[in-house]
Amino acid sequence: MRERQLLEIRRQLVHSTGSLAAPLIVFLGLDLMKLFYGFALMTVIVLNFYRQTRSGNKTFVLEKFYAFEQWVEGQLSKYERNKEFLKGPIMYFLGIFLTMSFFPVEQVIPAILVLALADAASTIVGIVYGEHKHLWNSSSSWEGTITFFAFAFGILYFFVPPQTALIIAVVMALIESLPRIDDNISIPLITALLIGIL
Repeated sequence: MRERQLLEIRRQLVHSTGSLAAPLIVFLGLDLMKLFYGFALMTVIVLNFYRQTRSGNKTFVLEKFYAFEQWVEGQLSKYERNKEFLKGPIMYFLGIFLTMSFFPVEQVIPAILVLALADAASTIVGIVYGEHKHLWNSSSSWEGTITFFAFAFGILYFFVPPQTALIIAVVMALIESLPRIDDNISIPLITALLIGIL
């Protein structure tokens, strides 16, 4: 398996840990978790700004922490795509934060689970087994889309009636396969919206 594929699998395994937000929302409440995700979002935005400006503006560099900074960057680089430092976490936290801000808890929890688990599973399956590419998106495969559908339906089945779960899973699997759409934003927001509408 190529290094790029291993990187993406590592990223998706981290991505799937977002499913821990669901039980935390149940035990700690939506407002506290919204505060946590808002703080996490601001933290990664500041880190991204710092990394982009530090070489040109030495006032941002704390020399005493240089070794620690290098270690942190080395750890983070194991999970980042080329030239996309912290873009994934920013969009991920933003998608979850917006979903928590606009929808009630009974729509938020399944939407986050679909984002964390269905999206991660579809990407991993697509990387390992994805041989049949979509005509509209050559970086997405039918194997990944079917996996997304199966996971999304399995998750939604516990939160909405089966026919509603089926409809939402099909719609979201198609949306997830579209090019040039950041699914960290679209998946949780549209899933939560559809749960409320259907």
